[in-house]
Amino acid sequence: MMSEKLLLSPQLFVAEGTDRKCYRHPDRTDCCIKVLHPDVGPGRFWREVKYYSRLHQRGVVF
Repeated sequence: MMSEKLLLSPQLFVAEGTDRKCYRHPDRTDCCIKVLHPDVGPGRFWREVKYYSRLHQRGVVF
């Protein structure tokens, strides 16, 4: 599967947290894009993926 690059302009910026910045998706109004800060290691990202996978397996709707 090939990924396409998206241009995230300042107008699409929604919020910023400790680990990520959140942007509205430029083409899909039902989606957002979370971008890790450069100084955040991938460990937090994979921990969250694992957490959401467990919720999904338990049938939690989010």
